Amino acid sequence: MKISERSISRLIVISPLLTVSIVMAVATYLYVKRIRDNYADEQSRYIKEYFSAQQSESENWVKQTKQLLEFSEDNLIKDIKKELKSRITLAYDTAKYIQDKYKKTNHAVVIKRHILDSLRQMLWKGNKNYIWITDYRGNNILSADKKLNKKNVFDYKDADGRAIVLEEIQMVRKHKSGFLYTNFKKKNDKLIMYVKDFGMYEWFFGSGIHVKQARKELKAKQLSLIKSFPTDSFGFIAVFEGNKQIYLSKTAKEYFDKDIKKELLKDSNETSKWYDFKKRHVMVYTEKFKPFNWKIAYGFDRSRFDAKLIENQKRLEIRIRLEMLRIGFGAFVIALFSVIFSLMFSRHVRAVFAKYKHQVQEQERTLEKRVQEGVIAYQEKDKMLIQQSKMAEMGDMISMIAHQWRQPLNQLSYIFMNIEGAYEYKELTPKYLEDKLDEGNKLLEFMSHTIDDFRNFFRPDKKQTSISVSDVVSKTLPLIETTLEEHAIALHVSYQSNTQILVFRNELMQVLLNLIKNAKDVLIERDTPVPIISIKTYEDEEFVSIEVCDNGGGIDEKIIDKIFTPYFSTKSASQGTGLGLYMSQTIVEEHLKGTLSVTNRDSGACFEIRLEK
Repeated sequence: MKISERSISRLIVISPLLTVSIVMAVATYLYVKRIRDNYADEQSRYIKEYFSAQQSESENWVKQTKQLLEFSEDNLIKDIKKELKSRITLAYDTAKYIQDKYKKTNHAVVIKRHILDSLRQMLWKGNKNYIWITDYRGNNILSADKKLNKKNVFDYKDADGRAIVLEEIQMVRKHKSGFLYTNFKKKNDKLIMYVKDFGMYEWFFGSGIHVKQARKELKAKQLSLIKSFPTDSFGFIAVFEGNKQIYLSKTAKEYFDKDIKKELLKDSNETSKWYDFKKRHVMVYTEKFKPFNWKIAYGFDRSRFDAKLIENQKRLEIRIRLEMLRIGFGAFVIALFSVIFSLMFSRHVRAVFAKYKHQVQEQERTLEKRVQEGVIAYQEKDKMLIQQSKMAEMGDMISMIAHQWRQPLNQLSYIFMNIEGAYEYKELTPKYLEDKLDEGNKLLEFMSHTIDDFRNFFRPDKKQTSISVSDVVSKTLPLIETTLEEHAIALHVSYQSNTQILVFRNELMQVLLNLIKNAKDVLIERDTPVPIISIKTYEDEEFVSIEVCDNGGGIDEKIIDKIFTPYFSTKSASQGTGLGLYMSQTIVEEHLKGTLSVTNRDSGACFEIRLEK
């Protein structure tokens, strides 16, 4: 069913007014009904939910803090082992460096002294932890413990009666390195040791950390972290160790009297519990963390947020009444503006419809014809450009083949002359003839390979090939090196990219040949004293690039932005078609999905091909 323009105009006027009226009426009714039905229940529920949320926040804080402590405790031994490995690795690398540095110039005694002097300086934790050195016979070479230093400790036994030094020697002999656990001097004072074979002088290095000391440092670190935790105006934090208070936040001091502390410490075996101190209007949640013998508490002042909730509720009542008045007034204003706007918009729409209808009819008659003409013209132009580019390149290729064959043909001529001369002077032997024929066959084989190389270059790529840009450059250069040598042009090549990418190889070679030929022509035309063409491949995280530069003086800045335009050329009509750089950019951007750009740099122009990895 078709809708007339007049009907659309009416709908534009009526629809906004009707929609606004219905929406406002429904919204006002639902809003008032909801407030009336739920106001009393909402007031009570709001307070309870807020109270419950505060309890949940307290529990979550304590549980998350406990999880943090459990995580640090679970990783204590792992961190100790990591620290010991790091120390021994540092000592080993230092000793190895000294050994390698002085082994050719110094006696072993001097080298040992240098190693001991260096490792003696390696101290940790306020000189409590250090590196020791022992040999396979139990001789203590280096130790910060004066009782053990430079003594034979082979038969030394720890507090449990274990021959711990013998175990160290067995560990490094069998496994080269490893961890050992021992009560080295006292019972219940576990020491974790890490030992590693040095591989020279029958020495092994070792270091150790006392678990008690490490746990003590961990407790201090975690307590400092808890002290940094922020709290809101109603909350407070407390931490107890055994029966001793070790931390109270600033806000906790006004609530924690002796009775509260006594009650919290009374249940020392409770893992988690809520305490309600009604006289003080305080609620506290606690959890026990046994590895540290800590009780962590988080509490809040009920009276403060109860009073604040009641105050907020009164404000809510006033706001609801004002909101109802605003809704009514807003509905009236919106409806009035909707009517005025709809009338004005309706008139404008009628005029636009009439104009648009006329334009559409005109465009429908001409659009299809114009599109067909444009497509045909573009296709013909593209075909013509490609054909012209191919014909121009064919001439260059024939010239290159001629250069490649010139020297082999001269050599063949000399071979024939040598055979003729040998025959004339009766010096032609079967051996001499065979050697000359082999020499001629090699030249013919070289010429055949030259034809194959150029034929493969002109063969169209049907599919992409995985190859590095450095390999593409290396396959391209033999096609033009002879021409460059004939004009005494030096070629500097640097390969810094080996990543393989998918490309149409021959098309990329065609672009490279065109850039090199253009550089050659510039150097010859300007008669550069020491002509050089530099080719470099390189890459970064996203792209691989090929750079072709010359020292021919660069491109005039006035025309540098036009050189990729079709039919634009700085050469005479007999020397250039103006299509080479245009076709090169088309191949790079449309077929290889990359970019081709040019800049003036140093003493010449630089063309850069960038392709995505």
